[in-house]
Amino acid sequence: MLLPNLEVYLRVINEDPKKIFKDFELQRCTVEKNALQVPKVRTGNFASIFKYYSAEKMFGVRCFLKMPKNIKSRYSEIAKTTDTSISKDHAKTFIRFEYLEEGILVDHTWFPVLKMEWAEGETLGEFINREFRNVKSLINLKNSLQWLKNFLQRSQCAHGDIQPGNLIILNKGKDIKLIDYDGMYVNDLDHSDSFEVGHKNFQHPGRSEKYFSKNLDWFSFIQLEVAISALIENSNLWEETYSDEEGIIFRSGDLKDPLGSETFHKISLNAKLSPSINQFAEVCLRGFEKIPDPDLFYKKHFQELKYDFQPKKIKQSSVIITKNKDIPYDGEYPVVDGNDRTAILNFIGKRIEIIGQIITVSVGKKQFGNSIRLAPYIYLNFSSISAGEVFRVKFLPDVIEGSKLSSLLPCEKWAGKWITITETVQPQQLLTHPSFKSGLHEVSVIVKNLNQVKVIDKSEALYRKNQKEEVNQKNFRATPQLPKRSSLKNLKNKNVLDVLKKM
Repeated sequence: MLLPNLEVYLRVINEDPKKIFKDFELQRCTVEKNALQVPKVRTGNFASIFKYYSAEKMFGVRCFLKMPKNIKSRYSEIAKTTDTSISKDHAKTFIRFEYLEEGILVDHTWFPVLKMEWAEGETLGEFINREFRNVKSLINLKNSLQWLKNFLQRSQCAHGDIQPGNLIILNKGKDIKLIDYDGMYVNDLDHSDSFEVGHKNFQHPGRSEKYFSKNLDWFSFIQLEVAISALIENSNLWEETYSDEEGIIFRSGDLKDPLGSETFHKISLNAKLSPSINQFAEVCLRGFEKIPDPDLFYKKHFQELKYDFQPKKIKQSSVIITKNKDIPYDGEYPVVDGNDRTAILNFIGKRIEIIGQIITVSVGKKQFGNSIRLAPYIYLNFSSISAGEVFRVKFLPDVIEGSKLSSLLPCEKWAGKWITITETVQPQQLLTHPSFKSGLHEVSVIVKNLNQVKVIDKSEALYRKNQKEEVNQKNFRATPQLPKRSSLKNLKNKNVLDVLKKM
């Protein structure tokens, strides 16, 4: 089945719900829109989600961009395990959902959707971004994640993609609700392959579709345990590692090469964290099937391991960058140059990571939609509009006025800064503009929360774009360093990996 893309869904979602839905409840709902009167959308690799609400209820409508052939039977089996009527713990953890075969009418053809109970609250990434200096909140969160792991284990299931966007944090970190069940494992799917392999910044480097079992989440729970414990000991790590909802302390490059990782090295210098970070390095280096039960980390039953983490230093111009550049940056989504509008046009309707240097910042107030009230806006422009074209990152009134951390909002002084944001590229708009008779051609992404926009330095930006500084990096190749461990002192990296994988 050829599925609609996001542009098509956005066009259809704007129509009368009675015309596009058969479901009685959805027909009587209204889609949530932003200040521009465009439906708010949350897009991932497999689906776009729209929020619908009525006076009594709120729903998520999951419109598929990709789906496996057996999706209906998969959701049928998953629903048996996640049934919120089974117990209070099930109701606390899962959301109700219903697979609708004839879900949404698009150009005279019915396509399936998933109708979901809407889980209101902050994602894990949003919560930590606000609370990373609050030890009590982080301890609550650690305890909740440990409870969640044990509950899933008792229920003989696995979520398959434990990552910040799929965990809704409630009650000051004391409760967690899981969303997005596409990759979920339940016993009745035991002989199936995994539909997805999860967010790479929260998964073992060796994970593939062939691994599909009730232990699927073990690595993610271990990683979050280590990351949050590190923040409790040193909250500055959040900023130092450019953490956000796409990566908390660690990125996939760190997980692939822990021995050459600056982050592993920095954490290992803390005496309290050294045992856990060495054990975590061991987990990353060994095969996926060797991942231990997270209880080993919860109970601190660590082996006596001592790696010599030696991040490689590469000289670039007058700057020393302590980061392993031998492994290219490997993000969850395609990395696109924010200053190349033509390149961005190729990703309309897709979620990407945008890296770019801000050219100008537009700050002001204007009327949005049908409202006569003047509301604030902030636009980060990545090109001059002199040619009648622009790509920009847009902060709309709901984000600006709802921000409790106004100091984090961009201002004119941000011009010249480099930033990264991971978000869906909106369809191109033709805007009325006094300087252009034919209008201003605008491509944009819309910020949903302040945590999404991260200021980075130029070297980090070029690293993520896999570009080089003015001085060619090949002229400054680092001398390879051998990992050291008491029982493996004389082995090279490759031999260390070979030995560990056989253990």
